[in-house]
Amino acid sequence: MKKIIILTLCASLTAFSAALSGGISKVGTTSASFLKNPVGARALAMGGAYSSIANDATAAYWNPAMLGLITNFSADVSHSKLLAELNTNYFGAAFAMGSLGTGAISVLTLGMDEMDVTTEQYQDGTGEIFNAGSYAVTFSYGKFITDRFAIGGSARYVNEYIWNSESQAFAFDIGSYFVTPFWDTKFSAVVFNYGSKMQMTGEDLLTYVSNNSGKNGANDRIEATVKTDKFEMPIILRTGISNDFKITDYTKILLAADAVYSNDNTPGVNLGTELAFWGDLIKLRGGLRNLFQDNRTDTFSLGMGLSYDAFESVPISIDYAYMGHKYLDAVQMFSFGVKF
Repeated sequence: MKKIIILTLCASLTAFSAALSGGISKVGTTSASFLKNPVGARALAMGGAYSSIANDATAAYWNPAMLGLITNFSADVSHSKLLAELNTNYFGAAFAMGSLGTGAISVLTLGMDEMDVTTEQYQDGTGEIFNAGSYAVTFSYGKFITDRFAIGGSARYVNEYIWNSESQAFAFDIGSYFVTPFWDTKFSAVVFNYGSKMQMTGEDLLTYVSNNSGKNGANDRIEATVKTDKFEMPIILRTGISNDFKITDYTKILLAADAVYSNDNTPGVNLGTELAFWGDLIKLRGGLRNLFQDNRTDTFSLGMGLSYDAFESVPISIDYAYMGHKYLDAVQMFSFGVKF
């Protein structure tokens, strides 16, 4: 057990060092980039510095090891409108299984409105419509091995589609969470989305070729399929550190940082803070995402949340987040969560 904890700390320090040292950017070289979209308004408002503080059903995305913090049932739903009429949605539900740990199922989607099919001959539309989108279904599990150390993992099915063609793949996560004896500071380490490559296939890739060689019997209607390249999915290493501090009897502050290293961009660091009043009734949040990353386009994020007990001690949370962008419209996200 001590070896596992030491490896977790070493991974955290290594990733933070890599994030500060920079690297070669490979933006646009992976498929299923929607998997990098932040999940949950609280996490987005805190700049994505969330792998060591995810204590709800969004832990299935941020760090499956932290599902062990859920002792009964937790569900979260979030919606965000992105640029170019794109929207992303998340649903997650986690359920404790006693001494066996905690399991979860979650769905992440990226969608768009239907569009008209156009060609060179019919630039105003052929009368057909098509749509495109992406989704991922994830099964997760987390469990505390000791009173301070937890591990977890996820298995994920990923699908991207456009009209009559699609690509699909499977991926896995593994995460750890450690509460240190130093003022109960929290450490986390997560490998996210390690899996197979994606390749687009389907009816839209069917075509005709000709073997016309100028001889009798030539055929210019030979069925063929366009072969597309295979692309890796984004693989991400997240390591995090966080702690909260009491300011007054009615106020506390949470500070968090995540180092992020991925196979399709240079390393970066996410920073976040949360100020809570009257227990956890009202929370104000702020964060910075992808610091030190080459060609960073995010600016800052802000948000707030309201938590209260309803229906005889059933905690309900409502959260909002705003993330600015240098060149595009800001992203806004709303989330709703419940525990019992």
